[in-house]
Amino acid sequence: ELATALGAEPGRRADPAQVRAAVLSLRARKGMVLDEADHDTWSVGSFFTNPVVTRAEFDRLAASVGGAVPNYPAPDGVKLAAGWL
Repeated sequence: ELATALGAEPGRRADPAQVRAAVLSLRARKGMVLDEADHDTWSVGSFFTNPVVTRAEFDRLAASVGGAVPNYPAPDGVKLAAGWL
């Protein structure tokens, strides 16, 4: 979602100021940026999107951390817990 908002290829580098602006814009559309005048923005919900990786990417990650990696089966691979990352 962020890569799309930036018009960037996933995994590529982007200007930090543009990333910040895009993240704030995406979060604001979801009511996740505090606005004292808007009661609907009083949220503590998660803004993480759980990424889906290939089995090979998951295996490489698990080997690199040397411990359990929270994960869930997904149709296209393995879903990771973004909050854990």
